[in-house]
Amino acid sequence: MTCPVCNQEAEQVDAEYCLAHHRAFENIRRAFEKWTVAYETLTLPDFLQGVQKALGLEPRAKEIAQFLFENLSRWK
Repeated sequence: MTCPVCNQEAEQVDAEYCLAHHRAFENIRRAFEKWTVAYETLTLPDFLQGVQKALGLEPRAKEIAQFLFENLSRWK
């Protein structure tokens, strides 16, 4: 299977993303959980837009945030 973000081959057969985007997705998921505790009214789209605009984040995090923003149904 190929990564829908970058079209790289996923290392595991059942993986949705390449290794780099999988790691970025997991980091974003954990960050969203923490941010929703701190900011109870934070929505997923607002959070993902903030990640895309944030300075100092690695490009893979911004790429997966953009992909998820455009494909909210992929957030699991």
